[in-house]
Amino acid sequence: MGDDQYQDVITFSQPLLKEITDENIIELFKDDNYSSVIECLRTHKGAMTVPELQKSTGKSDKTIYRYLNKLEETGLVTQAGKRVFLSKKKAKTQSLYMRSAKVFYIVKPEEEEASPEEKNMIEAIGISIGKNMKAKIKSVDCLEKFLKRFKDHYSSYPIGIIQNAEEEITGLLEDLDFEYSKSFIEMISLLALLNDRIEWQKELLKCFE
Repeated sequence: MGDDQYQDVITFSQPLLKEITDENIIELFKDDNYSSVIECLRTHKGAMTVPELQKSTGKSDKTIYRYLNKLEETGLVTQAGKRVFLSKKKAKTQSLYMRSAKVFYIVKPEEEEASPEEKNMIEAIGISIGKNMKAKIKSVDCLEKFLKRFKDHYSSYPIGIIQNAEEEITGLLEDLDFEYSKSFIEMISLLALLNDRIEWQKELLKCFE
């Protein structure tokens, strides 16, 4: 029995969705080094060893271990089990790594206070929407609070919807990259809004006269 024969023992059950809200973690997705590891683990559709990640990324083993340590600390990657090599001479193992979820849902936290530029933007939104409704904006502060409640609600709303259908949709989402995952979640939020549109419209109208 040669050294190239092995058996993977997976002990981690990978969930479909993980919500990411920490700005420091979100920054890792913008770093080509860390995002390359995250992407490799997605396209591989399973767990990978350090040598496999080396081959896919062209990085040294020390570099890969450094990236993995950081990704483990931030909860984006986890040790999923062991690869057991079935050699007659001596059994050896390698750690297997996997993304902590098939789909990462990034939600950027809102600032407590809107900047002057954001307030100008909100006022412009109010004027534009008011023209469409043939009404005049009553209060920029009112619209600002409405938009914050609206964003807060629909940033987390898709999670419950997706989790309810997880068993049926997991296979369909395994190949989605970050941009497609983002579009998928945004579209769910938009369509889900149709169910609640009347209640939100009532709230919005309170900011106009």
